[in-house]
Amino acid sequence: MHQRQIELVEPHPLQVPGVDASTHILINYFYTAAASVVLALIGGFLISRVLEPRLPRPAQTTDPAPADDADTAVTTEVTPLQRTAMRRAGLAVLAYAALVLTCWLVPGSPLRGAGGALVPSPVLDGIVPLLFVAFLLAGAVYGRTVKAVTRFEDVPRMMAEAITGMSAYIVLILVIAQVIGVFDWTDLGTLLAVKGAALLQSVGLTGYAGLLAFVLLVCVLNLFITSGSALWSLVAPVFVPAFMLLGMEPAATQAAFRIGDSATQMITPLNPYVFLLLTVLRRYEPEARLGSLLSRLSVFVVPFLVAWLAVLGVFYGLDLPLGPGAALRTP
Repeated sequence: MHQRQIELVEPHPLQVPGVDASTHILINYFYTAAASVVLALIGGFLISRVLEPRLPRPAQTTDPAPADDADTAVTTEVTPLQRTAMRRAGLAVLAYAALVLTCWLVPGSPLRGAGGALVPSPVLDGIVPLLFVAFLLAGAVYGRTVKAVTRFEDVPRMMAEAITGMSAYIVLILVIAQVIGVFDWTDLGTLLAVKGAALLQSVGLTGYAGLLAFVLLVCVLNLFITSGSALWSLVAPVFVPAFMLLGMEPAATQAAFRIGDSATQMITPLNPYVFLLLTVLRRYEPEARLGSLLSRLSVFVVPFLVAWLAVLGVFYGLDLPLGPGAALRTP
């Protein structure tokens, strides 16, 4: 979720004295793909063998408690019309992906990079609008099939309703933009990067040890700043250049950030989604409290942290690329 922010808080290509590096949206793709498999296996094991056996068993039924009103009732039955809509939406997205891929692979295509390169290229730089169109297409086809979208005016109305949930983030990003502007104007970010790199070198925290120290720092900060993109926007101007001075590519810094952001995100009471989970939990356990929810989620913190670090250690030890054209160390 953080790739795009690296281009919002840093020049493109990244400007660090004596170092030249470019970034794109998929710089952590290989790493996150490998980690997702490991985390899924560990999460499944923890749920089935550790968490679920300790959960209280319902006395009579496994159905959730009735909702307060009909508007919040949970409907689990999938109708034949909905299945048809899902198939049509999936086929539409596949056709769209095939079209983009074909245009990308055609020799001489404007979607290729300099000299006909596939990486980097406008396709990778423009992955956000491409994904936007894909989801918009899927939603429009699905809505049209189930008659939820009956006219063109329904699409922007639904988009406006959906964006209301991001209002807090939009307000927060305005403040973050001012902080980033101060960093650029005062060169404070460059100063902190140089001093931070010197500090890490003086105490011997370079390479994987330096990334580990950064992970622990993000774990702590994440307890107080729960927006991953907001936290990345604050730490990236300092630590990305600092680690580049230590021979680490921006992809490595972002991979380390992902670890800290993932490990403690689920147990901070400042995370608004924790209370959303608590609301759902109370439909099954009316007496559940915040403490009981956090105690259950805490089961995943240390195993996930260790798994993330282990996968990063494999990539670091074997010097594997973290994404397409995204090396871990600077040349």
